[in-house]
Amino acid sequence: MSIQYSKLEEIHLELAQILNNSTIIFFDLETQNLFVELEPKWNSMKWKDKQKIRVDLCKRMKVSIAGLLFFKNGKPTYKYFTEDNIQELEEELLKATKIIGHNLLEFDYDVLYAYIPKKSLEQIKNKTLDTMKLMSEVTKQWSSLDDLGNLNFDIGKTINTLEIPKMWRDGKYDEVRDYLKIDLDLLAGVFYYGLSKQPLKYNVKDYGRLVGQKEVILDWKNRVTN
Repeated sequence: MSIQYSKLEEIHLELAQILNNSTIIFFDLETQNLFVELEPKWNSMKWKDKQKIRVDLCKRMKVSIAGLLFFKNGKPTYKYFTEDNIQELEEELLKATKIIGHNLLEFDYDVLYAYIPKKSLEQIKNKTLDTMKLMSEVTKQWSSLDDLGNLNFDIGKTINTLEIPKMWRDGKYDEVRDYLKIDLDLLAGVFYYGLSKQPLKYNVKDYGRLVGQKEVILDWKNRVTN
């Protein structure tokens, strides 16, 4: 990813004031496998057929690394978890008052079904603010974190997302962790724009084809406090 981080660093300073020592956390994870590695026909399947098997495939994807970002003593703090300490991740998610993530409800939590009891996951889901879902309700678009990072913070991925599972399997643990860290930072940036009602740029696509860009002003303050 780009080393241009000044805008996100400024956002971290703002969030450190707003969320300091709160139990609001940002969450993301990476997996050891891709959909297409578990189902070779995945890329040629229709959307409705993918939906029928998506959850079952997610349970087989295996967590490589999961990460939390929160603000403590006026600065960002990161915690990382692997398969060996998923129980600690579960405890952190259950303790949080609000969990913020991008596509948690349609991906990350489905992956965690292989590790965390359904009852616990339901509690976790009930206090989740899924930025991808909330954005789509307003924009009618599914905006990736990568696109939002490029458009709003001048930070884009230099590693193809599809390469991350193999990198983990090849033992490139530090590189995957760094990749996850920047995703957490981007997530915090997107959340801050929604919290402070700043215009957030997003791509407009028609069946996957880029047709333009727009801006949206979101208001997530009440969703955090309620």
